[in-house]
Amino acid sequence: DRAGNISNTFASSNWKLDLSKHFQKIAVGGQHACGLTLKGSVKCWGNDGGILINSSTPALISGAESGVTDIALTMSGNTFCIIQNGAAKCAGSNTYGQLGDGTNVDSTTFKQVI
Repeated sequence: DRAGNISNTFASSNWKLDLSKHFQKIAVGGQHACGLTLKGSVKCWGNDGGILINSSTPALISGAESGVTDIALTMSGNTFCIIQNGAAKCAGSNTYGQLGDGTNVDSTTFKQVI
């Protein structure tokens, strides 16, 4: 199994996760994932370097509690973007200006893309 065959690991699992009962979309980053709930909020799990999330279970993300219609994560750099009430907003790492707010300052809150 350690040589690359992981099918037995999943086949012997005692749990099933039906994402369609909770989420309309899932976005996956390097070490974290987020789901857009059926009610338009965002819940994330994993660790994005502690910027927005460090949780082993889905946790509601501050600033993304309602009105969200789309989500996206980066595989590295811990940047997270949403479409909320028709506006693009991003949070997380901003070393290269990837938040689109005209700065290079990391943000733990969502900033509207300018």
